[in-house]
Amino acid sequence: MDVDLESSACTNTLPVHRLAPHTDRHEAPAAYVRVDGRVERLEQTYQRAADGVGGPAYDYEAPRFEFSARLEYDWSGLVLRYPGIARRVT
Repeated sequence: MDVDLESSACTNTLPVHRLAPHTDRHEAPAAYVRVDGRVERLEQTYQRAADGVGGPAYDYEAPRFEFSARLEYDWSGLVLRYPGIARRVT
């Protein structure tokens, strides 16, 4: 199980590194650490999408929050674009 910190786009890097070579949809539950310190299980899924200009992309879903997005990473696996949450500025 991975750790996912609330309000952080960086922790989605952990499952992406582990699942990198796979293209199938994968369940990736996480210990979701809220800003107030509470920890709860968060069901998440990742599926490799077509590579973007900067690197790989994954379709991400967190049903509890009714959230889904295409997350884009650089070739090192660090987030480039997390719609609605983060975007790397270079």
